[in-house]
Amino acid sequence: MRSTIFSRWLLILFISLSLSAASYANSVSSIPAPSVWENQGGSTLTIDSIGNTGLITGTYINRESDYACQNIAYPVTGWAYGTALTFTTIWQSTLASCNSITAWAGFLYKGQISSLWSLTINGTHSASQIIRGNDTFERIKNQQGNH
Repeated sequence: MRSTIFSRWLLILFISLSLSAASYANSVSSIPAPSVWENQGGSTLTIDSIGNTGLITGTYINRESDYACQNIAYPVTGWAYGTALTFTTIWQSTLASCNSITAWAGFLYKGQISSLWSLTINGTHSASQIIRGNDTFERIKNQQGNH
């Protein structure tokens, strides 16, 4: 009898925890994943996944005319929480290195990701050497034509 009650209790606990985890995963971020976003300079952020803790994985392809390391998919990691997100890439690959790291922080509002970014070059020794700017990303259609 005790074994049956204990088994039922464990089953209820397991179901409750599973539902809570699923609910938490769905509430961590309102940013869709997978999704592809393009900024005003034509660069592309691809969000491959947002884990149940908010961990973002994806890639970033630079197409800014005044910065090297173009047309190469660099890995992105970051965090999403509700409408807020942050992501970072290191401009290092077997194809090209720009000897720097860029970090973006922003939010999703009315279908756009508005962000501020900071680019730090390896060897920087003063905050005045950090290059800063802003990007606005629009979600672009996927291959099926859906947003």
